[in-house]
Amino acid sequence: MAETIGVGIAATSPDLGRAAATLRVDRLAADTVRTFQRAGIPSILLKGASFARLFYPEGGRSYGDADLLVRAADVAAATVALVQSGFRPEDAHAPVVDRDPDARTFSRRDAAGLKDTVDLHWNLHNVRVDPERTWSALSPRTTSLRLGSTSVQVLDRIGCAMHVALHAAQHGLCGPEPHDHGTRTGADLRRAVRILSLADWVQAAELANELGVEDALAFGLRLDPDGAALAEELHLSTAVPEPWRFPGEFGTRGAMRINRLLVARSWHERAALVWSALCPNRVRVRRAARTLLGRRVVAVGYVEWYLRVAAGLPGAIRHGRSRVRNGD
Repeated sequence: MAETIGVGIAATSPDLGRAAATLRVDRLAADTVRTFQRAGIPSILLKGASFARLFYPEGGRSYGDADLLVRAADVAAATVALVQSGFRPEDAHAPVVDRDPDARTFSRRDAAGLKDTVDLHWNLHNVRVDPERTWSALSPRTTSLRLGSTSVQVLDRIGCAMHVALHAAQHGLCGPEPHDHGTRTGADLRRAVRILSLADWVQAAELANELGVEDALAFGLRLDPDGAALAEELHLSTAVPEPWRFPGEFGTRGAMRINRLLVARSWHERAALVWSALCPNRVRVRRAARTLLGRRVVAVGYVEWYLRVAAGLPGAIRHGRSRVRNGD
């Protein structure tokens, strides 16, 4: 029988604005889950409230969007349900090569201009198995969490342990992100390593192995000193997974794109990647801008974009030379 757990924000939180925004996301998640339930779509709420409940029992963990995992077969129906609720896909005009292969972001604004964002997932990032297999492996690894009057399904301790390490691996490549995202991801990992037991991590490694991401879990754990010791205790692989093979450039934004270019299987794929980097559309430039001015003034956004592309070139050259030396 699923365990039911409540979640809340600590009353002593120093940032009431952030706490209010987090509660708004909880309401959004609950509303979206109910919308999916009415459409007969089962879902699992990822990160967010589940990480807050498990890793921050004293409160204070904030989040800005709702991440929901559904079966691959339900993606079309879930998309319709979101559109009927006023959401629109943010990457509707983006080239296919720039779209996340495992998720899609939907957003809407209310009458006051506040933005709601839902990330619709059908797989976890960098999981190599078929999405249906991911759902089959994760759906038994869930527990109930109450958001207001709504009970939602979230990953249990084992599922969260695996996911927090995979999430750290995903963002460890890119370095600090806007709104302290990278800092929060690192804090999640540190807390998970200290709070969860060795037995939890053993099972998390088994689950990662089932999904073909044990090396990514090991890589994520090793981003934290205590996590590195845990990875050794678990006898996890020390090999760096292919998507993260970018020597010495873990702080470079766009490193994943450069790596994708180097491991592309065809010239057509390489050309599409280069084109999307050199000729981004306005929507994408504004979304990627680091500054408020860049998000509001297109010309400034493009300047930021090309500066970031240029900053990644030295790493690309070093990486290319490394691959030649290693015979890759």
